[in-house]
Amino acid sequence: MKAMIKRLSSIFTISGLIAICLSLSYGQPGNNIDDFVFRPRLENLFLVSPHNGVYIDRTGKIALKLNPKLNIAQTEEFSEGLAVVKRGDLYGYIDEKGNLVIEPQFQQAGNFFDGLACVRKPDTTNRTNSPWGYIDKTGKFVYEANFKKARDFSDGLGLAFYDDWYVYLTPSGSVALEGQVLRNMVPHSYSEGLARFCVDGKCGFMDKSGKTVIEPRKEIIGDFHDGRAMIWSPDADNPQFNKRGFIDKTGKVVVEPVWDIANDFSDGVAVVSLRTKNSGEFYVIDTSGKVIIDFKKANIKGFAEVGSFHEGLGRIKVIVSEKVDGGNMYLPRFGFIDKTGRVVINPIFPLVRQFNSGFAYVSYKDYQIGYIDKTGKSIWKGRYR
Repeated sequence: MKAMIKRLSSIFTISGLIAICLSLSYGQPGNNIDDFVFRPRLENLFLVSPHNGVYIDRTGKIALKLNPKLNIAQTEEFSEGLAVVKRGDLYGYIDEKGNLVIEPQFQQAGNFFDGLACVRKPDTTNRTNSPWGYIDKTGKFVYEANFKKARDFSDGLGLAFYDDWYVYLTPSGSVALEGQVLRNMVPHSYSEGLARFCVDGKCGFMDKSGKTVIEPRKEIIGDFHDGRAMIWSPDADNPQFNKRGFIDKTGKVVVEPVWDIANDFSDGVAVVSLRTKNSGEFYVIDTSGKVIIDFKKANIKGFAEVGSFHEGLGRIKVIVSEKVDGGNMYLPRFGFIDKTGRVVINPIFPLVRQFNSGFAYVSYKDYQIGYIDKTGKSIWKGRYR
């Protein structure tokens, strides 16, 4: 195995494809209600100023301000005790005390998962195709930067690609599985013990031994979350559209494909909707497919959309009329509901992120930003930029 990897490393050549290090850790800030958090973050510090390197602790107190002498231009959220920082055009990492533990030296750098982060070495001759590798928390390469593409570790394995070969890697530095990359074969990251792979337009699942446990089928389009993977099938009434449903880990259809739009399961529920003439009808279903929230009956004033649930709460968007510069404007505002459909945090925020580690990032109408807890109480509010 090692000889094969060494041989592949020696013949590794950069092609015209753009390398991507996928980060699935956080929902993105902004007004996209459907952004999705796959994995929780269990951290002690929360970023309030990416440009000044300011973080608060769980009490809302400023717990860390980076030393200006470090000349750090940008900081990110912590992941497994380390946060990505940028100096000039290069990226490195700080610890929770603000120490620069890995000097900025990478063209790109990802978050830590299972003790490793995928990073991209600078290549002044070919910036768009410089190689990827994986480092540990000391900055040492556990896997040298010989990969064309690399993805964050997920479910205990990292997926990386050479020119014509893919490998699933363990955190300890060994290869778990490998295979040839063919034009018609695409492997995906592991989730809940299974990895989706697609061949000739059909997708199936294999376990961590590489054994196929669900044979490839045209209708499979998603990975497993909460024991469910998304499928689709043509709509008999509108063949140009597809209906969504879900299978379990045996491949059995457990939620019939009757929904026009569906999010992956998160927190034991999934958001689904049906198309109507003017908009959409939104519902929340459990893993059996039972509707637990019907938003036609929820009586939420101005309701427009609902996003995936996380830590017991789902983000909602409403449209409200507010006075702006002497006139009325219809504006989006965000809040949160529980799994009964009850509004627990009023939709008053212009922007929110999903809850993670007990807090949600929000913005206010006065252009301040902050964090709230699950009661809607402000933990910190300010104007850091």
